[in-house]
Amino acid sequence: MEGWSDAVVVVLGWWANALIRLNAQAGDMEVVHFMEGPFEVEIRRLADGTFRVSAVERRKLDVRRPGASDMSFATLSNALIAAATTVLEECRGASWWSRDAASLQTAIEQLSAVTAQHEN
Repeated sequence: MEGWSDAVVVVLGWWANALIRLNAQAGDMEVVHFMEGPFEVEIRRLADGTFRVSAVERRKLDVRRPGASDMSFATLSNALIAAATTVLEECRGASWWSRDAASLQTAIEQLSAVTAQHEN
């Protein structure tokens, strides 16, 4: 696609690894940054076991949170797995495979195994 960048592969890998760490209870919150700009996403484990995903825009003295959504771990991880699978299929089909794609593939395999445990 015109303007394609493999940055999406890297960012999806960051998301996958953040969810893997949250599942391992390495903390109650992960922040996933975008490659450019003051934008990030906070993923926070709530007391009831659901996760709040919040959009964040950080500028010098101003922090805005324009939106948030609460969901189960399985819902969040399945959405990520679906997006990453589509991107990885495109990478394979266009012969765009890279070290970043291989890392994303590994992370998605780990996340898929963890997600299956949450669904059972």
